[in-house]
Order: sequence, then structure tokens, then C-alpha cells
Amino acid sequence: MLVGRLGAKDSLDYLSGLLIGDELRCALLARTPSDPAPVALIGDPRLCERYEIALQLFGVSDVRTVPNTAVARLWRIAVAAGLV
Repeated sequence: MLVGRLGAKDSLDYLSGLLIGDELRCALLARTPSDPAPVALIGDPRLCERYEIALQLFGVSDVRTVPNTAVARLWRIAVAAGLV
């Protein structure tokens, strides 16, 4: 955006990709080849999709996505509080 190559909307996607890529690079470097931890994605489905695509680019294909975690946890809190 600063040099006129990207519009404002595209720059947000680009920045998101840079951050996801660097986060995954650091996390994957910390894994040991003899004990690779399983990968699970928890969060907004659209964001999890971006992470899953990035993980595939890093050669990680066995990724589990855990949907609706916020809803499930809020339900458990409501039950524990006696609200439902």
C-alpha cells in the first residue's frame, strides 16, 4: 500500500498472510521430527481456513479444526451458573 502496489483492502489480506506465515514458521520450527505434535485449529472458521491453507503450504496436511468452541464453552458456563 505504501508504494502503491496494493489497495487498502488487499493490504489487510497481505498483512494477515504475512503474520500467519511467520507464526506458523516459528511454531513448526519448534516441533521435533521425532515427536511432531498434532495440529488443531480453534477459532473463527474463516481464519482457520487461512491457517489450514498456510499449513498445507508448509507441508502439514493432517490438521483438525474444532468448530463452535466459543458456543460450547459459553453453554457450559451458563449451565454451571444455573442460567439454563
